[in-house]
Parts: sequence; structure tokens; C-alpha cells
Amino acid sequence: MTKTAPPPRDALQAVKELHHVLYWFVRTYTPNLDRKQFVVQPFDEDIIPQQVTVDASVISKAMQGAKRIQELEKQLEEADQASRDTYQKTLNQNEAETRDYLIDALLHEAGWLLKDKRDREYPVAGMPISQANPNNNGFVDYVLWGDDGTSLAVVEAKRTNRRPEDGQQQAKLYAIV
Repeated sequence: MTKTAPPPRDALQAVKELHHVLYWFVRTYTPNLDRKQFVVQPFDEDIIPQQVTVDASVISKAMQGAKRIQELEKQLEEADQASRDTYQKTLNQNEAETRDYLIDALLHEAGWLLKDKRDREYPVAGMPISQANPNNNGFVDYVLWGDDGTSLAVVEAKRTNRRPEDGQQQAKLYAIV
């Protein structure tokens, strides 16, 4: 990818803005700065060289530096991916741990005390028959009840490495029976 230099007008404006930023930086972050004595010279574009010559060895070193940066970025990305993979493995909580450490805490924080037996593992019949469920019964992990005793919501827990859609589909089935 070939990069082109910005037009001289844009480059000059960038340097002017840098002057303003550095002025602000010094005024903001210099401890014990006597602001009455602090004088900043106005920006003088006449002191900016109009033509710059660069030695070929400088360009070569810059290219080597850019290549090294690309290599380091690739290593960082690989290390970051390995870190994400390790993190995912450590987050692989089973369903009981997911309930205990995540869902119970969040529901309690939201005001659902879950103190009645019917709040957890609520039995339901009429589920689709499958190899895993030949008698078409199931248990809703959580039922959230209204003050009038009407079920307002069902919450289905899954281990942390499962897709949210898996629990969502099961909760939909529970909600219609």
C-alpha cells in the first residue's frame, strides 16, 4: 500500500494544531506553573523548513521498523487469541455453577428473591418427546411470578459455553405449555 504525503496546507494546519495541543498540555499538566509568567510564543510558520531531504539510510531504517511493527502486531494478535481461548475454557461453568454464580445473583439484584419452591425447577408436562425426554416432562429453571400468582417470565439456564439461542428456544417451549 503506497501512502502519499498530505498536501502542504494540511500538513501546516496539523503542525499548528499540535502547537495548540502542546500549549494546553503544558498549562494543564505542569505542576506549580506560574501562569502569569508563562508566555507562549505564537505559532510561526516561517521557521518550518519548506524542503526536507532524507537520507536513504533513514528511509531503510523506517521500513525495517514498520516491518518489525507488523511482526509484533501479528504476535500480539496470536497471543490475544490464545488468551481469549484460555479465558473461554475457564468460563466453561456447568449449568449449576451458571445458576449459582450468575443467574441467582443477577435475579436477586433485580429484586427477585426466589424464596418459594415454585420459583426454581418448576415441573411442566407437555414438552416435545425426544430421545432425551421420552416422557414429555420438563423442569423450568426459574419462573418469575407476579403478585397475583401469574407467571410473568421463565428463565432457562445453560452452561456458559452454550449458545444463548439454545436456552432461548427451550424457554419458549416452557412458556407455551
